[in-house]
This record gives sequence, C-alpha cells and structure tokens, in this order.
Amino acid sequence: MPVRDDELIVLTRLLAKGFVDMARLVAEGAIVRQDEMPQSLRSGMERLSRQCLIEQVEDFGANVHVLMDLACRPLMDWGIPGLGENFVYGRAILIDVGTGLPTDDCIEIGSISSEGDAYEEIHHRKLREAVRAQGRRADEAYTLVRERIVRNPVDNHRSLAEFFLESGLTKFGDVYRTWLRPVPVSAIFPDGKSRTCEGCGSLLYPSRDIARFPSGRCRVRGCIEETPTPRAGRVIDDPTEWRTVSNDVLTSWVGPGLPEIRLFDELQRRGLQVKLYPGQDAVDVGITYELGVDVKSYFCPMTLAERLSRSIGGLAQFDRRIIAIPDVRTRSHRGYLRDLTANYRGKTPVEFMTASGAIEALTR
Repeated sequence: MPVRDDELIVLTRLLAKGFVDMARLVAEGAIVRQDEMPQSLRSGMERLSRQCLIEQVEDFGANVHVLMDLACRPLMDWGIPGLGENFVYGRAILIDVGTGLPTDDCIEIGSISSEGDAYEEIHHRKLREAVRAQGRRADEAYTLVRERIVRNPVDNHRSLAEFFLESGLTKFGDVYRTWLRPVPVSAIFPDGKSRTCEGCGSLLYPSRDIARFPSGRCRVRGCIEETPTPRAGRVIDDPTEWRTVSNDVLTSWVGPGLPEIRLFDELQRRGLQVKLYPGQDAVDVGITYELGVDVKSYFCPMTLAERLSRSIGGLAQFDRRIIAIPDVRTRSHRGYLRDLTANYRGKTPVEFMTASGAIEALTR
C-alpha cells in the first residue's frame, strides 16, 4: 500500500478543492485574478510552496498559471519527491489538458474535505429537475437526453429540434441549450469548415503540427488516450448552423460517457438486454434490480477506492454489482485492479473488472 503523508494529502485536497472552486467561479462568469483566487486554492498553493522549499525544488506554488500547466500531469511527474509514485494520489491528474477543467480525480479529492457541488452534480441536478415534469417518462427522458449529449457533443439546430419533437421532449429545449455554445472560431479550419473527431464526435481543432495531427487535435482526454492521432469524422460546411457542448459538459459527461456508451452498445450487440443510465443514472448500464455496472475512469485507483468506500451510490440497489475500469487505464497501470481491490473498504460486495472483462463475464 502506498505510504501516506497527512501533510501532503491535505495539500493535494486543498489544491483540488481550489481548482474546482475556481472553475465554478469562471463558469458563473467571474474573472478570477491571482489576488482574487478562492481561499482553498490560495491555501493549497502556500502549502505547495512550503513543500517545494522543504524538498529544495523549484517553487511551483508561486504562480497559478505554472501550477495549472503542471496539474495536467500526474502528481508523481511534478518533480516533487514527496508527491512521487508512492504518494497515495501520485497517479492523480487534477486538470484536463484539453479543456482546462477539473478531472474526476480532482473533483473527488477536493470533495473529500468539502460538500461543495462539482460540475457533474450541477448538471445532474438541472437534468433531474427538468425530467421531473415528465412524470412516468422521467427515467426514459433522462436516458434520452444523456445519451444524446454523449453521442452528439456537436449538434445541428434542425437535427436537435427533430430529436425533441420526435421524443416528445420539446419542453426540454431551453434546459438543453444551456449546455451548448456556438462553434468557436478556434475550431474553424482555413477552408471555413469545422470537423468532428471520428472517435468521440467532438470538435477537432486545427494544429500547426500537421505531421502528427493532419486532421486536427481532439480535446477529449478519453478519446486521445485511445487514439492519439485522431481522424476526421463529419465535415461541417456551415459552423454557424451547429452547436457544441460547453467545456464543462465535455469534461464531466462526454469524456466519461464514451466508455459507458461503448459498454452498453457491445452488451446489446451480444444480446444482453441492458438499459443505459437506468433509474436516472442509478448506474451507467444495467438490468433493473438484477445487474448494475458503473464505469469509472479515475486515473488513480486509491482515489476511486476512497470514493467507493464511502458510498457506491445507486449500484447498491442491484443484486450483482460491477465496477468496470476502461482498459486504457489498466494498460497504463498494470496494478490498477489490484490496488483498487486492496483499498476498497466498503461493506457492500463489489466486483472489479476491466470493461472488456465485464463484457466477457456477462456474455459468455
């Protein structure tokens, strides 16, 4: 088991909470200057500067921009010995490099010492409030909307209007559009067109490194991990007719949703009659009361173990409970499942598998 260091854990939690608090302020329209940062982030940076002084390394806590760049890498790669591979959160990445927003790891680590809302909870609450008006169709409406967002992070005005009309969810339009924004100028190529990523459907961004990224760069980490050099999917002739999900939705729903959708599609293809996001996201994929599968994309198995030890959420409602880890995580960290299993302290039995392992176990 990794060596624990209370001071370093407090430092990391404060930084994580600070990143989440700052992201929330920015999302609400605030312009956050260095002297107006959330107290949690300020305290975390002060502790980081102290740790750098103690360990005689460069002071990474003196400038928030330097810190944000550093936070896009695992803590064990920061160059601070105390935060190395044996540190409990050593493999955690706090900031998503594509969107600049807090990762799942960051939100979880920050929430350990705070009850504050994070992006995912904000969007879930907004969605649940909207589906409540659907009465008996509430569960169905929730799944339809979540699935639409994950499968179509870039959406056409007309296609979206047809979706609401055909699904009987026209009253959802106003809420749904709060998650969208115009296609940014930075995603328009020299020919005046935009392109989506074949792997995830999100926007591609022109890159000067044409040799490595001939079709442009994708900003969805889960997709980049699977396909470092993305290929273009749809070509959008008139970007003004399209909308893309906001960065926080891209980070909190679309990125984590990709392996969830893949798992659902593959289980259905093999004949298993599973549902997607049953019970308004009680689990990611399941069969009511019988089977619940949650896909967790955390970088750090210790972070996930702590999260699940406190609560497995809606997974507890099912007879068979599986936590599925995307294969890309276990390929980069061979001991992931071992560490996760060893550090899970919850009272409810849970099976830990890779996503591919879960598919084989459920369909053989």
